[in-house]
Amino acid sequence: MIVDAHYHLDPSIETARQLIARMDRSAVQITCLIAALVQPIKISWFARFFGSIMTRSMLGPMPQIGRFFCARMVTSDGHVRIVGRRYRVYRLPDNAAVERAVKAFPGRFLAWLTVNPVANDPIQQLEQCKDQPGWIGVKTHPFLHRYSICRLDAVAQWCQERSWPLLIHLGLARKDGDITNLSARYPRLAIIYAHAGVPFFEKTWRLVRRYKHVWIDLSNPIYVDHLILRKAVHAVGPARCIWGTDGPYDGLGYDHSLIAIERLGLSGGDSDRILGQNLMDIIQPTLGNRQCLQSSPLPYTR
Repeated sequence: MIVDAHYHLDPSIETARQLIARMDRSAVQITCLIAALVQPIKISWFARFFGSIMTRSMLGPMPQIGRFFCARMVTSDGHVRIVGRRYRVYRLPDNAAVERAVKAFPGRFLAWLTVNPVANDPIQQLEQCKDQPGWIGVKTHPFLHRYSICRLDAVAQWCQERSWPLLIHLGLARKDGDITNLSARYPRLAIIYAHAGVPFFEKTWRLVRRYKHVWIDLSNPIYVDHLILRKAVHAVGPARCIWGTDGPYDGLGYDHSLIAIERLGLSGGDSDRILGQNLMDIIQPTLGNRQCLQSSPLPYTR
């Protein structure tokens, strides 16, 4: 089974029906949707080139250089800057649009519920949605929403008590908190750090090796180009990696991302773990008896 663990639903770029058609062409059975977090972004070749240099520098002897430029991508007035262009960040992402897509295409979509602890009460939001079919866990974005990871304590506790995984895009805000402490304080919480743990690659990989309840996703070829992809999988092992695209902002499509996994030269079993089995194992307690997958997934035909 091939499962895209990380896709932002933005109908102005690609509708749910268009996404289904693209999934079928590439034999992707399920996509896990996330609400759009910014105004529609179009990534130019130059932005892709600059982004790859920036993220690669975070693996070098002076990772603070890449983090310096990364930190300046998000402005204090709620915008993200990409090669001179500004895009508004949504403080309250549209989870309702994601929920509608899941209901319209049962069996093809699951969803992460996006919360922002500096914009509203995330626990109240979670309590309202916890029994609805389709939700598999919580997505947080300390980077775009500019808050310390320590602001996620209440969310982490709620998720741990209910076996909901927590997907985190780490930030660079001041007093960012210690991701090691988060992993240590919640030993029964499945934590997935997005984009191989950017902007703290090696620190995150050490955490994954140390804690059995921590994973990384491999989404977005700007954050995780072929060099970082290979290093990340080698550092933590296929059993701790989860495939995703970060579509529609990846701009390259499913086949490019799937070929990148194939070129790692892994065994069939290891590839299957990355491409879907690891995530499905993590979210099984969340799915429980809820009818999240009401129709049969497509057979694997790649």
